[in-house]
Amino acid sequence: MGKYPATVANRPPVITSSSSANAIENVRFVYRAPATDPDGTAPSISYDSYPAWLSVTGDAISGTAEVGSPDTSFRVTASDGLLLVSLTVSVTVQDTASATETRLFTYHATAQDPDGTTPVISFEDYASWLNPLGDSISGTPAAGAADTTLTVIASDGLLSDTLIVSLTIISGPALVSYAAQVQPVFTANCAISGCHGMGMNPPAGLRLMSYQMLMDTTSHRAVIIPFQPDSSILVMRIEGTITPRMPRNGPPYLPDSTIQTIRTWVAQGALDN
Repeated sequence: MGKYPATVANRPPVITSSSSANAIENVRFVYRAPATDPDGTAPSISYDSYPAWLSVTGDAISGTAEVGSPDTSFRVTASDGLLLVSLTVSVTVQDTASATETRLFTYHATAQDPDGTTPVISFEDYASWLNPLGDSISGTPAAGAADTTLTVIASDGLLSDTLIVSLTIISGPALVSYAAQVQPVFTANCAISGCHGMGMNPPAGLRLMSYQMLMDTTSHRAVIIPFQPDSSILVMRIEGTITPRMPRNGPPYLPDSTIQTIRTWVAQGALDN
């Protein structure tokens, strides 16, 4: 009797893309689902069970999640014409926020519970320059800080919900030079005889003849708090938000542009540069 070639069973295709993806609110999302077939055919790709903000083109699904869009999922199917395989892809929709280099950033989280309780807010996986306090998290990114994320958790004591916030860092203004732009202002207007110069008893014990004297806290309370111009006594004095306004021999006082330069220097960390 003759011998017949062995029949090779058809094998299903294999989807090689991930079963999870991240989408960012207001940022275009694209997911492409490549697949292979061990029998050498080119599998066809289809999608179903996807939200309205997604649409399909060829082997890709794309779209833009609006603010407040919930986490979602969709199903990918690869077929060789006889056999098919499906993959459910979970999509985490990340909230978006932005912070500017050297400026104070605050993110306030809100949550509600359909059962009427008040959820407890906590934060995880946040950058080292951020500090949580209650339902808010704040901090000042340094110049050159990288984009980052943070995780918000709302809990009713038994169940919890998690939100990933995508945080974009926006470039801030050019660094203000203390030596070239700040100290000359102090030298001309403050570190003079009878004021904050080398007299025996300068007001508040503060001498403004150098960076080291300005930042010295051994003889007087700190008048500069890096990154916090609204809490820095010197800034408040030259702006006139507390009295007496400085320089004491005003008006006229320092020009608004000069005051803004000093405010920006403090916001940028009050660097000795």
